[in-house]
Amino acid sequence: MILNLKKEIFSFFKTDPEKVKLALANLISNAIKFSYDDNRIIVRLWKTENIVHMMVQDYGTGISEANQKIIFDRFKRLDSGINSLNRGHGLGLSINKAVIDLLQGKIGIKKRN
Repeated sequence: MILNLKKEIFSFFKTDPEKVKLALANLISNAIKFSYDDNRIIVRLWKTENIVHMMVQDYGTGISEANQKIIFDRFKRLDSGINSLNRGHGLGLSINKAVIDLLQGKIGIKKRN
């Protein structure tokens, strides 16, 4: 994974860097966890006017439209079977949403073409 950050992206606004780092780390962790081996993960950061955008894109299995409605809900997991390869409590994206809401930001999912 290649991450190239330009200093000027972050030079014009104040935020809590630890919260931004937590949100970005969680998104990258999920991308790694749910991608196929040898796939790439793209991390992009850019600004438009007074908004900084972060995007983490992976090439994993994807999320169905039905599940896209619940992925930010606390304690909801997409695969909750006893033999699930991805164990966890289903908190990752709900924590990200809470952190980003606290920073007055937005989080969402965009279906790739």
